[in-house]
Amino acid sequence: MTTLHPTVEQAQALIDFERYDQALELLGRHLAEDPGDIRAWVKIGYSHLNTKAPRQASEAADQALQLDPEDYGALMLRAQAMVDDGGLAQRRTRTAPGDPGISRGVIPPVPCWRTPCGGPRSSNTPGQRERGR
Repeated sequence: MTTLHPTVEQAQALIDFERYDQALELLGRHLAEDPGDIRAWVKIGYSHLNTKAPRQASEAADQALQLDPEDYGALMLRAQAMVDDGGLAQRRTRTAPGDPGISRGVIPPVPCWRTPCGGPRSSNTPGQRERGR
């Protein structure tokens, strides 16, 4: 487990007391000196989420994910920012032209064609149903 920089720990204390603006200021100064501190980017993101600024939270998550694309905290931040933005995920999701969901602004659910464990395809895939298998 990595240890947090003392400035990030101070920012966490400010976040715990819901002093998000002060935490953002402190983390901003810290990142000016050390832009590679992924924990600081994630803390900035959660501070933005708590101040109802999901787009800024998403941008902080993007910065963190550039440093480590598999960081769990950054991935969770990104997901929450997308949910809180009320449709950011929908606008970034590509769909086929003529998709009935596009006209209503809703993306229809995608059926799962694999077993939960990621095993072989089930017998309910569209191609197999059409061939009568």
